Amino acid sequence: MRSIRGKKLKRRKLLITVFAVFLFFGNKEAFPDKGIFSHLEKEAAFPLHLDTESGLILAGVAAGTAACLLLDDKVKEGMRSLNSPVLDSLQNMDVFGDGFFTLGMSGGFYLLGGEKEKKVCCLLIESFIETGLITTVLKAGFGRKRPDSGFGPGAFSPFTLSNDSFPSGHAATAFSSAAVLARAYDAGWITYPLAACVSFFRIYKEKHWLSDVFLGSVIGLAIGNMHVLDKDSKASELSFGFETAGRVTEVDGSGLFYVMKLKF
Repeated sequence: MRSIRGKKLKRRKLLITVFAVFLFFGNKEAFPDKGIFSHLEKEAAFPLHLDTESGLILAGVAAGTAACLLLDDKVKEGMRSLNSPVLDSLQNMDVFGDGFFTLGMSGGFYLLGGEKEKKVCCLLIESFIETGLITTVLKAGFGRKRPDSGFGPGAFSPFTLSNDSFPSGHAATAFSSAAVLARAYDAGWITYPLAACVSFFRIYKEKHWLSDVFLGSVIGLAIGNMHVLDKDSKASELSFGFETAGRVTEVDGSGLFYVMKLKF
């Protein structure tokens, strides 16, 4: 029953996220000149345009991920030895890396804040969508089984949607948001420890391996730091729109062309 409920919840989250993506793409007023594709293009093509410094950073990330892969099983067993009522009561802190929480927080910034908060809202949503798209592609590509599946850390089934452990989406989302907020409000002393807690409890709950959260955290940091608040720009009003067109064919063969527009 738990597995069935878990799959249904994942589907609902995926549908809501997809809906949010479509709404975001339609936001012409907030992003008239550039959108998430400008960042995605840079992120996807990053390995093709490496300079010496970037190459060293990428090599360091690869080495760090490889080291974590070797430690995955030991860290899992070590986490089991830490089980306690105190940590059990705090384990739901990983909600800070949940997509629903991120979208809700972003909406709160927009509705309750001022001009600066509206711009931060756009940055949070943009970084969240980019992080989600990249981690989802990597998850499907690697197809790694989660620790609570009963399989070991080496259980990979590439190009499967059911196995989605590597990298951690929660860790990536948490660190992406943490980086945006840290740069906007100089609050890294708060946001980064919260993001680290998300990573810790994803391992503690056996939802992810150490290497999952390590790579997810790096991805989130990289994407979040690409979204810098422009203090001189004017805040945009969020406005989402859809437009469709088609032709209605009548009985006599003539046609009526129509255009439908929806804006809210």
